[in-house]
Amino acid sequence: MRLPSGGRLTLPPLVLVLVVVLVLVLRSDCAAGAGRGRRQLTVLGLFDMDAARCRRACGRAPHEGHSDLAAVQLAVQHVNRRRLVPGYRLRLITNNTQCSAGVGVDAFFHALYTRKSSRTIALIGTGCSEVTEHLAQIVPYWNILQMSFGSFSPALSDRTTFPLFFRTSPPESAHNLARLAFVAHHRWDAVATVSENLNVHTLAMNELVTELEANNVTLLATVTLDANDYREQLNSLKDRDVRIIIGSFSTAMTGKIFCEAYRLGMFGADYVWLLYGSTSERWWLRQPPDGCRAAEMRAAAAHLLLVDSFSETRPGARPASGLSSAAFRRALQLRGVPITRTASLAYDALWSVALALRATQRRWRARGERRALHRFDYSHAGTAADLFSATQRLNFTGVSGPVSFDGADRRGLTAFYQLQGDNLTLVALYDPRGGGSLELRCAACTAIWWPGGEVPVARRLVVARVVTVAGAALLVVGCLAVLGVLLSGTFLAFNVYYKHMKQVKLSSPKLNSITAVGCMLVYVAVVLLGLDYATLTGTRHFDVVCTARVYLFSTGFSLAFGAMFTKTFRVHQIFIGSRTGVIKNKMLQDTQLMALILVLLLIDCVIATLWVTLDPLQRQLRNLTMEYAPGDRGVVYLPQVEVCHSQHEHKWLGALYVYKGLLLTVAVYMAWETRGVKIPALNDSRYIGLSVYNVVITSVIVVTMANAVWDRVTLAFVLIASLIIMSTTTTLCLLFLPKIHSIVYHSDQDPVTGSMGLKLESNTRRLLVDDRKEVYYRAEVQNRCYRREVIQLEREVTALERELSAAFGSPDSSRSSQSSLSGEYPAHPPCPAAPEPADREDVLLLLQFLPPGPALLAPPASRSLCASLPSLHLPDGGPGLCRRLPPAGSSTELWRPSRTAGRRKDRLVVPTYRVSDLSVISPSASLPPPRPDSRERHCAVQEGVRTLESTLESLSDRFPVTYRIQIRPKPAPTCAAANGRL
Repeated sequence: MRLPSGGRLTLPPLVLVLVVVLVLVLRSDCAAGAGRGRRQLTVLGLFDMDAARCRRACGRAPHEGHSDLAAVQLAVQHVNRRRLVPGYRLRLITNNTQCSAGVGVDAFFHALYTRKSSRTIALIGTGCSEVTEHLAQIVPYWNILQMSFGSFSPALSDRTTFPLFFRTSPPESAHNLARLAFVAHHRWDAVATVSENLNVHTLAMNELVTELEANNVTLLATVTLDANDYREQLNSLKDRDVRIIIGSFSTAMTGKIFCEAYRLGMFGADYVWLLYGSTSERWWLRQPPDGCRAAEMRAAAAHLLLVDSFSETRPGARPASGLSSAAFRRALQLRGVPITRTASLAYDALWSVALALRATQRRWRARGERRALHRFDYSHAGTAADLFSATQRLNFTGVSGPVSFDGADRRGLTAFYQLQGDNLTLVALYDPRGGGSLELRCAACTAIWWPGGEVPVARRLVVARVVTVAGAALLVVGCLAVLGVLLSGTFLAFNVYYKHMKQVKLSSPKLNSITAVGCMLVYVAVVLLGLDYATLTGTRHFDVVCTARVYLFSTGFSLAFGAMFTKTFRVHQIFIGSRTGVIKNKMLQDTQLMALILVLLLIDCVIATLWVTLDPLQRQLRNLTMEYAPGDRGVVYLPQVEVCHSQHEHKWLGALYVYKGLLLTVAVYMAWETRGVKIPALNDSRYIGLSVYNVVITSVIVVTMANAVWDRVTLAFVLIASLIIMSTTTTLCLLFLPKIHSIVYHSDQDPVTGSMGLKLESNTRRLLVDDRKEVYYRAEVQNRCYRREVIQLEREVTALERELSAAFGSPDSSRSSQSSLSGEYPAHPPCPAAPEPADREDVLLLLQFLPPGPALLAPPASRSLCASLPSLHLPDGGPGLCRRLPPAGSSTELWRPSRTAGRRKDRLVVPTYRVSDLSVISPSASLPPPRPDSRERHCAVQEGVRTLESTLESLSDRFPVTYRIQIRPKPAPTCAAANGRL
């Protein structure tokens, strides 16, 4: 074969193809020979393949065990392909633990003693914390390194109990540094921790509490709860005003807690819930517990923060396996298995074991030791120690993020998620490497959305502020009280000055003076109600004011109301007596009433003295609803109100309220019973009843308002003070103004007749009342009375006619039982007419209007409704002899001579009649001397008939109603006595 001109060897194309194929074949044979020359290292993998049992025992998701197995198999394939452990290839043998500790231990021993030709240098598994704990205590006896991928129990962090244990699944305690950094970043210096009463939650929270205290974060509360007492525990957090809550509890308990938090209002702009949990457990979208609606649970869980591991590779990171998280998920999907939260952790677990084996091999070579991994024996503790040291020094990037170990736990990225809407959004990342750093502006992060637009504060700066009565309100009330004191003093001076006048004397001036003094004390006490922190210089002065309030209000009320109470009691006693028709006892005197007031005052003094002595009143500040400072949610103002407080305040107030309440109740009852009574001798009885109603109604309103609006200081003071001043002033005016008016405008009028509606004009008292209803009522009562009297009068006239008939034997005189008062007697000559007196007064009429009552409307038949008539004032100079008409059927002489100073005078004795509310005085008539014959007797009787007839005529002229008169003669008094009756 010749060389072409150029010196180059030119091969045919076919030969070139054959050479390339030969090179490839030789290379493949070399690779196969090299693979056959690599030794195997056996790794045991224990997986939890029973989905139903694993969900109940460990809370693992279905198919999570199959996903972990596929991830580990993929990792073994990638490690062997990359020849990660020079001269060795990994061989994986697997078994199923069924999430049972017994089955898992049995599977471990089965792998040890059924494969005696190979030694298991490492154990991968398991995903169930309970099974892992049992295995981690056994494997150290065979010097086997164990690497778990799904056990999160904080108990596995104990290096003493589990000396050869590691895990790529970071427990909750691994996020403590991240949570501490998050708290410090937001300047929350006071938090509370809440955990469910399970080891998986309480152990991690206890470690966090230690870290918080070491970093000067105040623990407001550390709560451990369960399904039986979570409501009480949350109530305690609410009472302590806890704002930042770091929690750890199971998914089932989480729903119950947030439903209760919604009921308590522990959500929104003022609260932060920072929980530990998996992002795959969307518990806020599940069915809420009984008694709670889904909307309520979602509202309470809105904007909560969730802490979990960040199982993703960050942009720009170079994973040791060459696979990103997305590429790893695609590789698993090609194998037809679901992606679970622990799949990437299982993948990185096997890579951690492989890297530890490589690091141990390099270390031996560096130290010149002639040890080999394939010569591992279960009794070689040194090999296990070297593997342990190499694992602790690992620091690489896996498909689940950076992998390094702190003790038995992995130190990986911590992610903070916020529930925005119904989805979790990444808001911050924490990288523990290099001293730790919190990133809130990472590439995949979203800004945290705080309700209210501001970061909630952990503990507000509480600024106490004592709420006092407004100065203007105190000034106005003080001026009104001073005017009230001056008014009371004016009335008191008036009462003392005019105490001897009938208008004042009839109303018990001593009791009126007591009322005025009591009102003065009440006015002074009203001013003391407004004295507080703004007007007093110290707390001791406020204590004195509290004591003075008790004494002044108690004594002032007892004096002012006690006087009215006793007056009402007297009127009631008189009214009760008038019901029976006869007042047997004497009217209660002022001395007796003052003694009753003294008893009431003594009771008040005893209660008040026992109160201030045994349980003294002191100044106390009561907190009101906090007020937020505008523009700064970290500052709140705490309004406080000064109150007089004692340990048993309610008991003492209850005693006073019961005592005063009974007094007011009795007073109202008596005032109501005597509401229609008007006693002339007590000219202010009606005003006293009105005053009682006024005091009772005001007292009820004041006590109610004092307990209802005590927190609104100025409003309460103005309302209570206004009511007290108004009631006290009304009482004074009702008591004194009518007397002042009577003295100024009616000083010459008799207060008794004036109060009865009568006015004395000459010798006649006429009706002044212009109330039609009352005039009609009084006329109706009199009409009934007079009808009875006229019936009796007709009977007496009939008796007189019969006597005349019997005396003169006239058959015509008894022809009718109903005779006219002006009958004629033709059998006898007419009697001489009586001469007219010089100053004739036909009739003197006196009306006494009695108070309405059943005794007047329906009197018994045996009782006369007539009152004694006063005797007649005879005209001066009229001759005559005192005589009287005899009763019907009497044979007493009508005329009786009387000799005076040797001179004979014949006078007619005016009979005294008993007529109901009516006095009829017939005119005197001078008659000739008596003669003992029948004609004289006839003339005397006829004269009496004419007198009665003239009386009835005068009555009919004066009143347009029918009047019937009953005349009953009674022994006549002497002339001197008769002349002084009126």
